[in-house]
Amino acid sequence: MVISMIHSQNLEILWQQCYGGSEDDLVRDIIADNSNYFIVGSTASNDGDVSFNHGTADAWIIKTDSIGNILWEKTYGGSNGEWFIKMIPTINNMFYLIGSTASSDGDISYDPYPGSRDIWVVKIDCLGSIIWETVIGGGLIDNAESGTLTNDGGIVVFGWTGSQNGDISINYGMYDMWLVKLNSDGDIEWNKSFGTDDFD
Repeated sequence: MVISMIHSQNLEILWQQCYGGSEDDLVRDIIADNSNYFIVGSTASNDGDVSFNHGTADAWIIKTDSIGNILWEKTYGGSNGEWFIKMIPTINNMFYLIGSTASSDGDISYDPYPGSRDIWVVKIDCLGSIIWETVIGGGLIDNAESGTLTNDGGIVVFGWTGSQNGDISINYGMYDMWLVKLNSDGDIEWNKSFGTDDFD
């Protein structure tokens, strides 16, 4: 018999903060930026820490100082609901935001697939101003799960799709995993589906 002894550290809360309003407010990602933090997710509130609400729910960003005090916050979206699931720093103090949109108005400048839920990629500056945003997907449900920066300053987005048209080159049936490469201007360079049409 082997007995292992583990000595843990005494964990102590150094600080804590709550953010939001009177409705559902959800966090999806957090990144450190020098001595500050960016927190991204979604909000259905239109009060409390939320300065503006476009519709059902908005994608939401909070920038805090090193102890969680809000420096600024911004909501993004349209009338039907948005959220961000990931924030990725890029060169020149800019950021990519990956999420979903069901809207065709507000901050969504062009939705080629109205009436569906699509992947939404937004590039912002350090103050949260939109540099560009793009809707990618097709006529059914497309959802982002993650993404990463590429060596050329673009981004690869990974998620899943149920669409058989639009930006999806191949659909194997039902839902497929989907990988999409965007350049630094938001243009699609290539996409790849992973799946099977075997339902056994």
